Amino acid sequence: MLLAYGANIKLCGESCSRYTFLCGHTTWNQGYPAVDWFLKTLGKNVYLIAADYSTGHEIVKFFREDFEKKGGQVVGSFVSPLGTTEFAPYLAKIKSASPRPNGIAGFIGGNDLINFVKQYDEFGLHKENIPIIVGIGGFGGAILPSMGDAAIGHYHLFHYSPWLENKENDVFKAAFAKMFPGEVVDDTVLLGFEVGTMMVKGLDYAGGNPEDTEKIIDGIEKVDYMSPRGHIKMDRNHVANVPIYIFQVQKQEGKFILRTVAYTGQHGTPYGTDGPGGECKMATK
Repeated sequence: MLLAYGANIKLCGESCSRYTFLCGHTTWNQGYPAVDWFLKTLGKNVYLIAADYSTGHEIVKFFREDFEKKGGQVVGSFVSPLGTTEFAPYLAKIKSASPRPNGIAGFIGGNDLINFVKQYDEFGLHKENIPIIVGIGGFGGAILPSMGDAAIGHYHLFHYSPWLENKENDVFKAAFAKMFPGEVVDDTVLLGFEVGTMMVKGLDYAGGNPEDTEKIIDGIEKVDYMSPRGHIKMDRNHVANVPIYIFQVQKQEGKFILRTVAYTGQHGTPYGTDGPGGECKMATK
């Protein structure tokens, strides 16, 4: 099983398996890699936000642990139910937070993020230059038009953007445009491509024999290549070690884009007894 969007942290640890691979991201690498950048670029005070389910809770947890360990201060937080349309009570708390936050961090996605960002702007917090940074590519290109100028200047943490500048991404986007004219390249498209690539590499290692399951797995374990998102290598606990970037929403010639402003390094998830998912016994053999 090759999971494109399976970010459940236990699949990296106590529930790991020789027959399961995480090919996209984890909640670990969608939180803590932003800490150093936040402290250096924005400041030491953060307000944390989370959608009320495991992904939101885990991203905030991993960000918070490292942030406080490195001297940062959490000046407030909220957890909002999925499907929240009215964020005024939460925004009022952000506005009254003391000390004033240097930025907002965590994870809210989809329509919830659209509503939050637009109301954040209406509340005047956007004008106060308090940027929002969310994990899992919250400011994806497909939803930016729905946010409008309210999204400009905000950030997200992720492993891919159509605007990444490398030759592999250029080739990938050109091939996609030829196959699917008029459609938009986004992370879901890219992750489908990555899972397919890993399957092909596994089959190649098995000499093209689809019935040699163990040999295919051996081949996927050895994955190490350059993709449209950068260098990809499979960690020994079957989690793709991927480049994690900070992207900022900008507007160029009337169109919204995601500009790469920082590369935080290569991240998968730590394994072992102190890892966030518990010990991965497969990794100790």
